[in-house]
Amino acid sequence: MADQALAARSAQLEQAKALVEADASYFPQIVVGVLPVFDDPFVELRRWVADFVLLAMSSRKLGTEDKQELALKCLEKLSDSTANEQDITTAKSFIQITTIIYPIVFRHVANNPQSMKLWKNLSDLKSAILRFWDAEGEGLRICCVKFAQRVITAQSLGSKDPRLANKEDVSLNIVIADHPLLIERDLNAEAQALLDRIILVLQERPAYANPSALPWSVAADNLIVIRYSW
Repeated sequence: MADQALAARSAQLEQAKALVEADASYFPQIVVGVLPVFDDPFVELRRWVADFVLLAMSSRKLGTEDKQELALKCLEKLSDSTANEQDITTAKSFIQITTIIYPIVFRHVANNPQSMKLWKNLSDLKSAILRFWDAEGEGLRICCVKFAQRVITAQSLGSKDPRLANKEDVSLNIVIADHPLLIERDLNAEAQALLDRIILVLQERPAYANPSALPWSVAADNLIVIRYSW
């Protein structure tokens, strides 16, 4: 019976995926509808839905406003589910989703200082992901360092040179001085600690700097630029 139930529900999810492949405008509606599956007892379904949400947030067919709306709607559920997830494959997808939405939600909170619940959910999600850092599996660790890189970029000051400024960049430059939630001193200190942690890992494991560990190498190269700005 369990196998039949799994097969039936998997078929329903595949039908939903076929809809968005034909018309991406269905993404927001379907993503919100499948969020409860994040906590499903069937790990196969959790993996499927995590990959589907990642597909939505990565899709070039989905506009910036739609992605922001989805990110805000997914955040609380994603935070709770990530904190409780035991399956490494699902956890990796959760981390990849968060790597995409972190700057989106950070910008929203920067522009909406009253968004206390959103910021708490994002902070809780960040903490849940960083707890995976020392878990088994290089793939999971690489996902964590990519996420940390995104956090560092958002929680650091960007270039003050108007010739280099990009209005799409998310950094502490977009945060007002007296923001009640985004405290520059605290966020910058956390970013520095994450950068030091990445550099320490690369020093302890030189093999990560070779071409087969390209994601680590690229992350390190990008972060060196940030470090020198401090």
